[in-house]
Amino acid sequence: MGHSDNIKILTFNFHEPYMYLMAKTDFEMDLGLYSEGILSRKWKTEFRPKPENLTEIPEAEWRERVKKGYYDIVIAHNEPNAWDLKDAPCPKLLVCHNKKTFIKTLLPKSDLSAIESYEKNIEFLSKVYAFVFISYLKQDDYNIPGYVVLPGIDVEEYGGYTGEIPRILRVGNYMYERNWMFDVQFQEAVCAGLPFQVMGENPRIPNSKPSTSFEDLLNAYRKNRCYLHVTRQEFEDGYNLAMLEAMACGMPVVSLKNLTSPITNGVNGFSSFDPAELREYLERLLSDEKLAREIGERGRETIRDKFPISKFVDNWRKIILTHSGKEKTNIQINKPPTFPKRYRVLLDYIASPHTTGRYFEYALQEKHDVITTGFRCPEELLQKWGFQEPYPPYPPQRIPTSVDIERLKETIDNLPNGYTFDFYFYVDSGLKTVDPILNLVNIPKVAYFIDTHLDPYSRLEMARHFDIVFLAQKSHVELFSAEGIRYVFWLPLACYPELYPREELARDIDVSYVGSLSPEEGDKRRKLLQKVGEYFPNHFIGKSWPREMAKIYSRSKIVVNSAINYDLNMRVFEALASGALLITDPADSIDELFEDGKEIVLYHDEDDLIKKIEYYLSHDDERIEIAKRGKEKALKYHTYHHRVEQVINTVNEIFHLDSIQSSKLLVKPINYYSSQRPELLPYIPKGVKRILDIGCGAGHFGKTLKEKLCAEYVAGIEVEESIAKIAEKNLDKVLCGNIENLDLPFEENSFDLVTFCDVLEHLVDPLNTLKKVRRYIAPYGYVLASIPNVHYCGVIYQLTEGEWHYQDSGILDITHINLISKNGLRKILKKAGYLPLIVSPINIASENYIPRDKDNSLRIGKLTIENLSDEEYLELRAYQYVALAQKVPDDEGSLDELVNTLIIEKNLELLWELSEVNLEIPNWKKDAIKAKVYAHKGNLIKAQEIYTNLLNNYPQNPKLLLEYGILLIAMNQPITALDYLHQAEKQIVKDIKLQLALAQAYLQMNNLEKSFEYFYSVYSESYEYPELLPLYISVCESLNKKEIAESTLKRFLEFYPSNITLALEYARYLVRVNKKKEALEHLTEFTEIFGEIEEITQEIDRLKRDVE
Repeated sequence: MGHSDNIKILTFNFHEPYMYLMAKTDFEMDLGLYSEGILSRKWKTEFRPKPENLTEIPEAEWRERVKKGYYDIVIAHNEPNAWDLKDAPCPKLLVCHNKKTFIKTLLPKSDLSAIESYEKNIEFLSKVYAFVFISYLKQDDYNIPGYVVLPGIDVEEYGGYTGEIPRILRVGNYMYERNWMFDVQFQEAVCAGLPFQVMGENPRIPNSKPSTSFEDLLNAYRKNRCYLHVTRQEFEDGYNLAMLEAMACGMPVVSLKNLTSPITNGVNGFSSFDPAELREYLERLLSDEKLAREIGERGRETIRDKFPISKFVDNWRKIILTHSGKEKTNIQINKPPTFPKRYRVLLDYIASPHTTGRYFEYALQEKHDVITTGFRCPEELLQKWGFQEPYPPYPPQRIPTSVDIERLKETIDNLPNGYTFDFYFYVDSGLKTVDPILNLVNIPKVAYFIDTHLDPYSRLEMARHFDIVFLAQKSHVELFSAEGIRYVFWLPLACYPELYPREELARDIDVSYVGSLSPEEGDKRRKLLQKVGEYFPNHFIGKSWPREMAKIYSRSKIVVNSAINYDLNMRVFEALASGALLITDPADSIDELFEDGKEIVLYHDEDDLIKKIEYYLSHDDERIEIAKRGKEKALKYHTYHHRVEQVINTVNEIFHLDSIQSSKLLVKPINYYSSQRPELLPYIPKGVKRILDIGCGAGHFGKTLKEKLCAEYVAGIEVEESIAKIAEKNLDKVLCGNIENLDLPFEENSFDLVTFCDVLEHLVDPLNTLKKVRRYIAPYGYVLASIPNVHYCGVIYQLTEGEWHYQDSGILDITHINLISKNGLRKILKKAGYLPLIVSPINIASENYIPRDKDNSLRIGKLTIENLSDEEYLELRAYQYVALAQKVPDDEGSLDELVNTLIIEKNLELLWELSEVNLEIPNWKKDAIKAKVYAHKGNLIKAQEIYTNLLNNYPQNPKLLLEYGILLIAMNQPITALDYLHQAEKQIVKDIKLQLALAQAYLQMNNLEKSFEYFYSVYSESYEYPELLPLYISVCESLNKKEIAESTLKRFLEFYPSNITLALEYARYLVRVNKKKEALEHLTEFTEIFGEIEEITQEIDRLKRDVE
């Protein structure tokens, strides 16, 4: 070596295999040791033999050398290591071995500032270090200029593969501790029941042992049959050194598909997103030594070609020589590469082998980053549904949840730290409720509902919580749209081509049908297929797992489909993708996708089906031609890859994902004319598209709304002509003038949001102005207003000093006509016909600015305020307030709906506010709302007083009669209640609430027959008000109507399968009728499906003792 190799290098070892490679540069290097702490680590010879040109140096010695300027260059290998050496007086390199996204997952969630501090540290380090990334993906993740040096493998040091042990090898250290990267549950699901060996330090993985030496590791690569590699592309490359070394030995690799994987499926290894497919590859390799050797040898050549040791050594030598100043070499710092835009999706569905959600997951993963969440369907439930073992592998979601109503909260609590998302995507899996917290989620919310043909209305209620809704059945799009779902689109089901065998199979089955024949789905399908089976003995009719289904269809000449409720089901697309002829009954909009007689064949009754099967079995050419065209159409337009593209394009079109950064999932001095007002953005409701910005200034706020919140149309009003001209460049339409006397050219109900950003205080009559714009706001649209807080401590201070100085800007701006406080803003909004949803302080002075004394008193100038509450203290420090208020429609039906919603949500404060909103409705409605608030707060006497006064004035009002009757029941006055309720009954026909009230009143009077009559009229037809069901059951039992009681409980449990209260009520009923064993079986089955719940478990324990 020349003089240039006389370089004094300080580096550190946190990864023996990588340092083993760096030693091949032949530079002498000092390996700095840390004596204690997280960076403390001595060389582990069981991982690699320590090269002679690497010398371990004690901490005190290398620190002294650094201090004296001994080293020409320092090479750090992680951020804490780099931070420690940031002041070293020599050139410095930082090697980034992990994605920054993954490192954030390791930071403590309890420290809310940890991620911000980490980002700031990275920003600082990028100024004092040159960065070296071990992959292009990692550089893209950091988004920092630097060198990229891919790992290098000396293929000649490896080889020797025999694969003599039919066993799978998995290699990695602390995989559970780094589970976001390695997904151990996925690995274990793929390997379950197969022979495997795990090598590495993994205290949480049974039987995992580290290698005793490098030779021991090499022997494991050489002797085991195949290698399973799993790294999630959201957090890691599609390879690591262990995988590359296995390939260099000639060992075949089966790998989770990954954007940067060197594996080409079926060529130099096997890869897939589907755990069942990965398992099939492993089983093939375990049983076929020849295939294993062929694949392994091609993998070895891949390493030789893509990861040569010579290139690794050459790049590192050039970097070290250049930065140490010893030589000028020809090596460039790379700008971060441009990878295709990958959206980050939080995908929510119930995990099971046959759910549609998994196909969306696989298709999304091809081009995007996906984290899944949801409940894992237990094997016991699959068995109950008629599926047979062995079950294909289906690991739990990345963030597993229960089926509890608060399942989304579980998701949010367990998200990877620091991870951001572009949107949340829920795929229908049979649940009928959403977590209420969904309404607070701050990213676009997208849903795909499949089973609207079975239960449209529960899905409709769920849809109200989402920004964008897709439906599998086109006929329901109009219903959802008419019910107020703004963005609703048809998205048919599809096929997943990767499910099907690569090779052509002999079509040795005449006719097949794979699917359910459950009696719950009616006799029509079962009888139809029974007839098909009788006529055509060479058939397959029954259930199978998806990959087996794909093989059955690929062997079939004809696939028969029978829809339930006219639905366009997935079997249509699955059959077509297999190349079989599909003969199906008419289904929802199927004629818009496929042509009868050309791509599919339709039948209209049982006889027609039999005749067409007979015909096409005897006319091969026609059958094959139609099947061919059907397959071509399905693969060209109807795969889940197409559906994902449609979802992404739609979400992007509405929310402009490309123009905004992905968001962390959360539950949640002014420039006169040009402020973008970023502090107001969090208060703007998601999904608003048409906005009127009053006092728009130069239009920068409106422009921000278009760019960051995807507003489609923003109009502005500005009083200053010169400023309005500037605004015209930023907004869609600008009017110049004073809003108080300007005639507005807009249609009624044309805006989702009207904003008054620091405007109301400038108006002569802000109340009338708010009333004026109300007609232009859509029903349930919004007003956003910000005001300077006249209650601010600085204003009070002036008053204590006998001063009142207007200024050019600020709270006492000379142009401010009306000075408004928080409570004043709330009152003015209600008088104008709006319901204040949020009134919140912004721009708050720190506590250090006006500190409270220990006794909670506050001194402002010459004034001392005692016993100051936290809320009052905050109000005095708030420089501004922002309010979001909603336009409440004047029609009574919408108002009643809103009242009921607020009662269900127990939002009594907002309900009281609603009673004070100035609406064009009868005054008795407002008083009745106040009565409801008193009643739900427990003040029944006050509620009675209000209703009594109202009925004196409106004695025949049926709604007042009903509401007062219900109140009297709560007050245990059934006789009086019945009088009012029967008066209401004369005017209200078949009202569920009234019927239940009468039932309860008669029950209080112990008139069980009449109580039963009214209860039965409700619960024989409706599933509403399940919370009152126990009363009905007690009446049935008292009247010895046990069959009705039991059948009713069963029906409700089928409708609300996860309802804990109903499950307990049914069990307790069974106990009361001496069916304790059945009660125990029922509760045990409930816990097997929905997990252990304390109340259920306690009841089970009691029952076990009783049964024993």
